[in-house]
Amino acid sequence: HVVNCQIETLVQKFLNAGNLCRDDEQFRRSTEFWTGSLRVGVSGQSVIYRIEAGQLVSVTQTANVVEEGDNEFGFEASDATWRNLLAGPSDATTEVFAKWRGDLKRTGDRAAYWRHYPAMRRLLELMAD
Repeated sequence: HVVNCQIETLVQKFLNAGNLCRDDEQFRRSTEFWTGSLRVGVSGQSVIYRIEAGQLVSVTQTANVVEEGDNEFGFEASDATWRNLLAGPSDATTEVFAKWRGDLKRTGDRAAYWRHYPAMRRLLELMAD
């Protein structure tokens, strides 16, 4: 039960981060010209950031892992791995893409990842503040 509560708290933190992203100039620049989505998977739950023409239009939660399509990518990890990433110094979140930690894995459209990974990095930086 404690683990479920921790997962829910973390998922809620990712949901709340949508407001930080909407107001953040660096995040908006990293999603410019993008129509697609960014998914964060936490122990079987998914938080999906849907972007249309560079604007973050919705942040939704679903109780399962979602398969990404074209222009969509994400990261799947256990809640322990996400907590580890978010608890570290902010430069640790910048390094997340250089050295994978724990059970973190990239999913979805590889080309979208390479074009828009700065959006994910910025999301983690905003959450770690």
